[in-house]
This record gives sequence, C-alpha cells and structure tokens, in this order.
Amino acid sequence: MRARAFLAGCAAVVLTTAATFAQDRPVGPARVDVSYDVSKDSRAAGRMRERFERRDDGTFSITSDSRALGLAALLPRASIQVTSRGVVDGSGLRPQRFERVRGGESASAELDWSGRRLTLRHDDKVDTLALEPGTQDRLSAMYQFLFQTPVAGRPVPLKLTNGIKVEQYRYDVAKGPTLATPAGSFRTLHLVKRGEPGDNSTEIWLAESPRGLVVKLVVVEPDGERLEQLLTRIDAFE
Repeated sequence: MRARAFLAGCAAVVLTTAATFAQDRPVGPARVDVSYDVSKDSRAAGRMRERFERRDDGTFSITSDSRALGLAALLPRASIQVTSRGVVDGSGLRPQRFERVRGGESASAELDWSGRRLTLRHDDKVDTLALEPGTQDRLSAMYQFLFQTPVAGRPVPLKLTNGIKVEQYRYDVAKGPTLATPAGSFRTLHLVKRGEPGDNSTEIWLAESPRGLVVKLVVVEPDGERLEQLLTRIDAFE
C-alpha cells in the first residue's frame, strides 16, 4: 500500500497568511472522531480512524490508525500509527511532536518553537534544521483546516514535515461540488496541487459544514497509481 504514509497525514496546509483564510473560528472544535476508507486504483485497500482532542490546558493531540484490508492485512507492515501533539494558539495548531510508526520502522519530528529547531529522526539518522514559522506536520495540518479554513480564489501555501524531510507546496482553492459519501452529503471547497514532473498531484475536498473537515483526498503518483481517502463516519464533532 505505497503512499499510505502520505494519506495518513497528507494535505498539510501551513497557514501563514491571514488573508488566505476564513477568520471567524478562533477556537475550533474540542473533539473530532472520524473514519475513512482508503482505496488504491479504485480497489478497497484499508481503513483509517482518527481522533482529534483539544484540551482545557491549551494542548491538543491527534491519533491516526490505518489498517490494510484483504491479504495485505497479514503483512508485518499492514498498520500505520501516526500521532501529533502540541498547543493551540491564536493561529490554530502549533505541533511540537510528530511520530509515524509502521511495523518496525518509525519517523519522528520534534518542533522546538522557542529554540527554532526542527529535529528529524528516521532510519537511525538525526537531522537538525531551522524551524520556520507556520510549519505543520502531515497529521496536524489536516486538522489545522478546522481552525483556519481556506477561502475560494486565494492560493494556500504549505510547509510540512513527515519526520524525514520538510516540503513546501501551494494549493489552488475553488468552490467544489456537493459530494455524497457514506457519512452524508457535503458542500465542499476544492483544493488542488498540481504535480511537477516526477512528483505526485493532490486534490482535497473540505466540507463547508462541519467547516474545514476533510471529506475526500486523492493522490495520483507519477506512475499513475491513484490513492483515495473518503469520509465514511463522523462519530463526534464537538
């Protein structure tokens, strides 16, 4: 299930320009429990469950648990656990610790905002980089949409880490269609990142209500492989 790591926390948007986003939700939800189906080239590939919690002490935690279906579920690397923890401030989520575990492999990021250092650990390597303002990890960025939602017609920059490296992208934003999903029908915003040669392309559909919730995400790899994440349940949105 190649690129599952991307799906587990893809679509990370770094919200660095206030004019790019709707500004009427300063607090955001306290709890979100959702489930997604993951498909590969239109075939069922896995299921994903995620929980977001904002605590009274101003911190947050996000957990994402992805599991393969069918014969792939028997493989040692059939599940992926991703976590993100940090604080909530006036700009939304500020992650401090990110970790992704798949089988015996892991990658993590420590975001030291006071020291402006980003420490990446993976494959027995440790890399220390300058931590730039607005950086998100691949999981926290999914839920940053709930705090600062893109506005149609205003491109969205992003800067994100997956525990291995830092990447920068830009999404174009437009009004999207109403999407029917197992969790219901949602009016959407449509975000598009066009892939450069040798890179993947990504599309994201965000619900207008509950505002900023990821309804659907599609990644097309350079070799044409298509991975899709589709909302199937909303167990809590508070």
